[in-house]
Amino acid sequence: MVPLSWLVEEGRSLFVWCIRCDHHGTMAVAPLVKKLGDDFPIPRVAGRLVCSRCGAREFTVNPNWNDVDIPGAPRSLPAAQR
Repeated sequence: MVPLSWLVEEGRSLFVWCIRCDHHGTMAVAPLVKKLGDDFPIPRVAGRLVCSRCGAREFTVNPNWNDVDIPGAPRSLPAAQR
């Protein structure tokens, strides 16, 4: 499994999505690394989260691919938000 340190090296944040209510957003990785450690697997972060909207603990987590411009990648966010 890919560790949190990979997100730091790549300069990416973490995209989180509540499965129950569709609340979603990005999280900074530095506080997660400080609390969980560099080697903590990215997928296991989901089990540590609580939705601020509905209180659920059911999440999907992924690297935020919109943090870095990748040639040919779809632009799902306006440039001002990248």
